[in-house]
Amino acid sequence: MTHHGATRTTSTLEFVSQEFHPYHTDEHGFELKHGQVTEKYTGPDFTGTGTVRSLLALGKNGSGNFGNLIHIEGTIGGRSGTFVVQGRGWLEGVDPTTGAWSSAGATWLIIPGSGTDALTGLRGEGEMSDNGHGAEITMDYRFE
Repeated sequence: MTHHGATRTTSTLEFVSQEFHPYHTDEHGFELKHGQVTEKYTGPDFTGTGTVRSLLALGKNGSGNFGNLIHIEGTIGGRSGTFVVQGRGWLEGVDPTTGAWSSAGATWLIIPGSGTDALTGLRGEGEMSDNGHGAEITMDYRFE
């Protein structure tokens, strides 16, 4: 949803590293995992790196849901600092050996009050989409 006065930006998303550990598996193969991911964002108006803490619920069929908190250090609209995003999403076609997926999507919410330095007052929301061959972030942001 675009808010009045918001600016839309897009960025490619590269998953630099990821490490997940199971903390519960039931008798049907349903797993709960926690992990850390490092992301890199590259776009004309949004660049930076993100450190992700993630919780993942993954079915035996390779489909699942996740929740993330992402601490991002970067530049948006020529302004630099850090901010935190809450992500909530899904993935399909997860390979149990490599952890790679065939598709994924998520919604993003910039946590109000989390912006620092020149990103103080940053608000917004967005989406992540990944077809397994490259991810993209679309975000609508504004400053209060």
